[in-house]
Amino acid sequence: MSLLLSIRRFAILWRSLVYLQSRLLSVRIPSRYINVWSSSGQRRKRDS
Repeated sequence: MSLLLSIRRFAILWRSLVYLQSRLLSVRIPSRYINVWSSSGQRRKRDS
């Protein structure tokens, strides 16, 4: 029983970690796209 409980706790912790990671990634990705977009826009301005 104790082993099953530890596995359940580990599974819950793993799910929460994966959920937090996905939330962090969803927040980070737009900022990365914005940075790439702004840098590409600056390059275009320099070329023109």
